[in-house]
Amino acid sequence: QPMSWTTVLFDNPRNLLPERKADSTLMLISREALVVFHWANGLFEEQDRFSQNGDGHGRFKAFLAKAGKTYPVFVLVDVIEEEMKGEVIPRLRGMDRNRLLNRRLERLFAATPYRRAVSQGKGKEGEQILLSGLVNPGLITPWLSELKEMKAWVVGLWSQQLLMRQLLRQIDCGSERTLLAVLNSFGLRQTYFVRGRTKISRMSPISQFTGEDQAG
Repeated sequence: QPMSWTTVLFDNPRNLLPERKADSTLMLISREALVVFHWANGLFEEQDRFSQNGDGHGRFKAFLAKAGKTYPVFVLVDVIEEEMKGEVIPRLRGMDRNRLLNRRLERLFAATPYRRAVSQGKGKEGEQILLSGLVNPGLITPWLSELKEMKAWVVGLWSQQLLMRQLLRQIDCGSERTLLAVLNSFGLRQTYFVRGRTKISRMSPISQFTGEDQAG
């Protein structure tokens, strides 16, 4: 089967998140910064950005205090420090399945609360599971702590790596094997799929695509 190389240029989060008409706030977390967008009627307007350091956290706290009333907040994370592992588990249901998945996640990602198990379908050998974790919680927790302190309405936290499957379905290129590359202001996210199942995903910093290589 030939590999389908699908490239998507990504300059804001609307390609990965569902359309939303009500006023909302989107917060995009990377290794470098947190960027705040006002999100309404499918359009995004950048409001401010805050560096991943003490000064940035202080400015963010002041920003939230000044904003007062906040709209529903959606948090999207795209960082290099995200690990994933595919496993096959027996066909289980209910609490038995949940306990098994929790044990696998605890074993692989004990140092972070930001972890998830996603089903990738069932086969003869059992259920295909993608286990993933954001392994540097220090990039995320300070921002969420400030939101919690201000009693902001946080709808949820999403990893761009996990949302790539949704983008693949939207493209629907019909290939058995697909390499999906998404470029944003922080770097290049590359995800390899086989029959719609995530096999590997990696984030490369934007610095790798600037400087001497670009100038030459």
